[in-house]
Amino acid sequence: MVEAIVASMAGRMADGPLLFLVEDLHLIDTESFACIRRAARMVGGQAVQFLVTARPEGEELLTKLADDVVRLVPLDDEACRLLAISLMSDRDVAMEAETADDLEALIRRSEGNPFVLEETFRLLTSQRGPRGRDPASTLPSSVEGMIQARLDRLGAPSRRVLEAASVLGQQVDVPVLAQMVKLDKDVLDGVIADLTRHQFFGFAETDKLSFLHEILRDACTDCIVGRVLRSLHQDAMEALQAVHGSKASYLEQLAHHAEYAGNLPRALDFIFDACRSGVRQSTVQTVATLYGRARALCAKLGEEGELRAVDFILLCFDALQQQGAYAELMQGLERAAVLARSHGLDKQEAQASCHLATAFWISGQ
Repeated sequence: MVEAIVASMAGRMADGPLLFLVEDLHLIDTESFACIRRAARMVGGQAVQFLVTARPEGEELLTKLADDVVRLVPLDDEACRLLAISLMSDRDVAMEAETADDLEALIRRSEGNPFVLEETFRLLTSQRGPRGRDPASTLPSSVEGMIQARLDRLGAPSRRVLEAASVLGQQVDVPVLAQMVKLDKDVLDGVIADLTRHQFFGFAETDKLSFLHEILRDACTDCIVGRVLRSLHQDAMEALQAVHGSKASYLEQLAHHAEYAGNLPRALDFIFDACRSGVRQSTVQTVATLYGRARALCAKLGEEGELRAVDFILLCFDALQQQGAYAELMQGLERAAVLARSHGLDKQEAQASCHLATAFWISGQ
């Protein structure tokens, strides 16, 4: 895969310098991080630059990958004033922040966060309260509250599309979204254009959408009650399968939606298939992560889950032993052998016993 990425980059560099953008590094899996890191080393000294973004929790990964790390700090008051004046001009909000005191109240409220300041002016634009009132006093107390106030002003089709999109994730597959909401293409295109214009979506392409910010997406999801949210995850799982089938690259997403739809056995089916794909590709860390996720779901299923756990530990044994966590691994294998024996599963019992002997030998016990 690294060679394919480098070859693709080399082809593009033939036309001029290349900028390679990696967003949200804090969400990356171990294998993808290693792939990007190696690719960066292979093209070092050529006409290519890597631009990587991450939240604070991804700083450790950033320092391993980047020569220079730029830490974004809150805007100072003067920068906030310039941004506020620009927003007032663009959105005709002078009626609410006519006085210097009003403007300073909004700036203090933002605490130097440009996203908060922008959301403040978006809400002021939509509600346009009476003159003479402190604008900060008319707003919800949190940025999530401000977003929810904007959501409350949307029509039913727009709200329906936003809710479905928020369940699909920060990056939204438009064909899957269309399958979920069951709107005519022209209607859906119009709703997406309107939501993009109102800055819920940061960009819209033929097949992809992105929320302007993760906080926007989280606020949309938080507005959905539990029963409806479970139903939306079920719809998302069915739509994803209808559009993409059960391709390996979508198995983890399918497992996520099945789990949050309350269908734990189906979620385990998808995770098992994802583990099997990971084993074939030798993605050790991914397999170990999926195994941990499977164990948590198995624990919720009682006796049925215990038997499923036997299959998982046998499938993931090689990846887990490469991780070196032998105490946990041997405990799981001992339990698997006992469960397999009690249910007359001779083949699984033999496998568990052989793996257990291997683990004892490798660990020197």
